[in-house]
Amino acid sequence: MTNKEISACNNARWVLGKDCIAIILLACIAIWLFRGHFFGDTLWIGNPDRLNSDLKILQHYISGSSGIIPAWNDHEMMGYDSFALPYTNHNPLVYLISWLSRDNLYVGMGFVSIVMLFLSGLAAYGFLRALVPAGLAALAGAVCYELSSLTILKVSQNSMSFAVFIVIPLLMLAIRHTRRNTSAICFLVITILLACMLNLMFLQKVAYALMLAGAYCTWRSYNEKSWQPLLIFFLAFTVAAIFALPRLISVATAIGEYTRNINDKDLRNFDVLYAFQNIYPYEILRWFDNSIFGISPSQSYAIGNNINLTEGFLLYTSSIVPFLLAVGLAREPRRWLKLWGTSRNEVAFFFWVMIACISVVVLKPITYAVWVLFLRMDFTHARIIIAGLLPLSALVALTMSALSPTSNTGKSNLKTTIIGIVAGLIAAWTLDFIAGQFQGIFTNHLLIESLVRIGLSFVILLILLWATLKASANLSRGAYVAMGCLIIGQCLLASNQQVNGPQTFNFSQPFSFGDFYQARRNEFTPPSMEQLQTLHQRIEPNKYRVALVCDKNIANGFCAGHVPEFWKLRAIDGYYGIGVPSRLRALPWPNGISLRTISFTNIDSVPWDLLGVLNVRSALVASDNVFRNIALHNNRITGRPDPATFEIVPSPARVTPRAFFTGTIQPAKSPEDAVKQLFRPEGTIDPLHTSFVEGLEKARNFTNGGAIELRGGKDRLELSFAASSSERFLVLNDLYYPGWHAMSGELELPILPTNAVMRGVLVPAGTDHVQFQYMTYAMRSESWVFHIAALIAGLALFLSFWRRRD
Repeated sequence: MTNKEISACNNARWVLGKDCIAIILLACIAIWLFRGHFFGDTLWIGNPDRLNSDLKILQHYISGSSGIIPAWNDHEMMGYDSFALPYTNHNPLVYLISWLSRDNLYVGMGFVSIVMLFLSGLAAYGFLRALVPAGLAALAGAVCYELSSLTILKVSQNSMSFAVFIVIPLLMLAIRHTRRNTSAICFLVITILLACMLNLMFLQKVAYALMLAGAYCTWRSYNEKSWQPLLIFFLAFTVAAIFALPRLISVATAIGEYTRNINDKDLRNFDVLYAFQNIYPYEILRWFDNSIFGISPSQSYAIGNNINLTEGFLLYTSSIVPFLLAVGLAREPRRWLKLWGTSRNEVAFFFWVMIACISVVVLKPITYAVWVLFLRMDFTHARIIIAGLLPLSALVALTMSALSPTSNTGKSNLKTTIIGIVAGLIAAWTLDFIAGQFQGIFTNHLLIESLVRIGLSFVILLILLWATLKASANLSRGAYVAMGCLIIGQCLLASNQQVNGPQTFNFSQPFSFGDFYQARRNEFTPPSMEQLQTLHQRIEPNKYRVALVCDKNIANGFCAGHVPEFWKLRAIDGYYGIGVPSRLRALPWPNGISLRTISFTNIDSVPWDLLGVLNVRSALVASDNVFRNIALHNNRITGRPDPATFEIVPSPARVTPRAFFTGTIQPAKSPEDAVKQLFRPEGTIDPLHTSFVEGLEKARNFTNGGAIELRGGKDRLELSFAASSSERFLVLNDLYYPGWHAMSGELELPILPTNAVMRGVLVPAGTDHVQFQYMTYAMRSESWVFHIAALIAGLALFLSFWRRRD
């Protein structure tokens, strides 16, 4: 080999070594952050949303027999299509958790959090390495991405929601490498990534990711004077959308069946909606310090703030980052502001995308425009920050790279680098320590601790910038390294406060005000078969629903999203991402119903008459023994509780059976009309005597006697009864929802909406059984037509691009 070849080989090995070190550090960061779960005796649960959505859905999926995932979930709110959730569908983690077993669900999902957080940082590093050389700049940008307040919050909530963070950098990287000679491979990669996003992940976040990716490929096509990036992206999106169409149709159907509403608030009015979502322009201050309004919901409440800590401006990484980007803009304003030019100037693109995302949060007219763009269906559009996180991280890497001094060589370089690393990390800790001396002191609802950290960070950055740009070579190098490590150190400390702060270890009041929660290893063990049998013998969930009365000191009084799936109950309470079923919401609820939930915290507020119509026979008081499945003595876990001791309050009202033959049916024009006729001022009509049916032309009378035996559950329910010589009208007290079919042998019987929320079937004479079966659109045989068509189209396009690659 020539000297030149040897030098090139050594250089490649040096670059690869840097990349390997960076990747190892990103993995170690994720492990260190969740060290209690990885090495200790704690159990990472995270945000209560994780318990009430991600974990409950996984429990539902793995409860299917013979590996078949049930589509219909009847554990809460009279049932819903679990495949039509906007944040997950056929969650691939089901197969991993099934292998680990249901008993290890909570432990397994904690490790999943660690892996997914690392993968997000790894994906970001891969993209940033395409922008800057291997080294500190790329690592600092990747750490900002991996440990932002946004990623930490979202990894604590829902796995398939968080997965978008992993896909975005990979998608952007594939777009960046799209050329004529790479078009086939890039088309394949982009198609697979888009198909995964559309078919598996949170669709609102997918929409923001698509906006970012679409803008990026459009910008590159314009600047490169080539249709290739835009064409590849458009064709890949078309193929992916065809593949995911069954899921998209299922979600669209669900959106039509559920509504979000708050009593005395008209959420169709944008001004009311804007005030309700509680996100205002001053939230941009959180970019400078994540804890400025309180690090956690309980702390925010304690200092008198009413800040939306879960949906607002969540781009915090390090307190010096906003100032660092301001320096980059001031040094090269033309490069940062000139959007249209050479495609190599990606600083301007990332800068303007970040500005656009920030404007949605801080400028009300822009918020309104995005709300209209999303067809007025959703309102928490501060989530668009997900599209601004990678641009922010890229700007950090590009700015750091631009400030990088000419590297000297030899031992002095290594010594200077080590000193810089130590100095940067010590500076981060020192700033945090000094600011911590003001902990708990606040003014005008702002924490003094945060203001001190911001001010000191600004001063330290000025000193490091001066040293980087004006000092000698060694000092310049050391200051540059210290600056990067200060960013990394502040990211580590801030994320550690989110995950391991004292507010996350609150055994006596878990999930206080929505705080993160780290449980003990012997908490949240799924009930044993013996426990389930004992409780089910008392409640009889196959025959009756139950209402839950949640302890106000546990999860802020909300247990309805977790307990029904945990204990395999059929509860009227619940939590659903899209909202409460519109038919269920139409009922005359005096209390307990909210935006996306039904929940009770006081036995005296339970509307027994209404719930009696809905087959609720009793209320289960969900204290600690129910919520966490633990028995306590002096705040010490002594084992598992005996469900025979659970407090169950019987209903004083008349309870409508789950299935019955009604004596008379009356026409109803709509769910609201049925509710008006059923719930009258003089008293509630007994549905066994008279039921109100939509789609009926005239009233009819029937024989309403006879016992009904119910078997099965989930997607299929068998009803058996004695045959009659005349027609009868069968009412199933389960939610009316598109996709349910009623069969008697080979004969399909039309299902009519009855009593607003129930399913009614006209049973022919001589019939002795009816089978109800649910078939979500995503499970129908015709859904395979879309999958096959997408695969054929994708293969044809791939081969076409492959032939034209030269």
